[in-house]
Amino acid sequence: MSDHAIVAGLDELIPFGDWRTKLEEAERSQCVTPAERKAILVEAFSQSLKQLGNYDYVAETTILRPLRDRPLYCLFYATRHPKGIEVFRDCQVKALWKESETRAANKIKHAAILTGQGEFFGSLHDMAPDKLESFLDNQCIEAERSLLELAPKSSVLTSFEKLRAQVLARHVVRPSDVNRIAARLHDEKQLLFPDWEPGKRVPKPHYRVRRA
Repeated sequence: MSDHAIVAGLDELIPFGDWRTKLEEAERSQCVTPAERKAILVEAFSQSLKQLGNYDYVAETTILRPLRDRPLYCLFYATRHPKGIEVFRDCQVKALWKESETRAANKIKHAAILTGQGEFFGSLHDMAPDKLESFLDNQCIEAERSLLELAPKSSVLTSFEKLRAQVLARHVVRPSDVNRIAARLHDEKQLLFPDWEPGKRVPKPHYRVRRA
């Protein structure tokens, strides 16, 4: 990051988000991780793309290297319609599961070739905790916090479709996940839906919503 050519290129690519100042502040802490550096750049690039393209929602997905748990590149998706971010997250989660399966199989195959102990590595894979499942579970927890944070607290309500799209732009969750979380928060009286109809298990996009 100290290379002048790299910095100049990033300044042109990411004109908004104040990434350099945030990165310098993080570096001064002396315990910043590569993931935290990446998060700073991803957030700034998302902000730049949103502002320059006049997009309402921007989301990112990371493509990992085939045999190492390190990013290869990031893909960004931008849209001006709630439906766009809904479809993207559904497709992303499906793709992440497929990527996880493929990478696990490739790692086992690679280890088996190097050691000749394919059965042993296959057993380790079956016993290992699934990092993707843990990641997605954590994203649902973060999505719940965002639902409560973004929902208006005043008498001016917003549509659930708009609120859900804002949450989807922040977190790797499916629309059905947000529906399920919102329904539970409704049952717990933390979110208020004045249009909720009897017998409905999850909120409809046109429902108005606010925090209790």
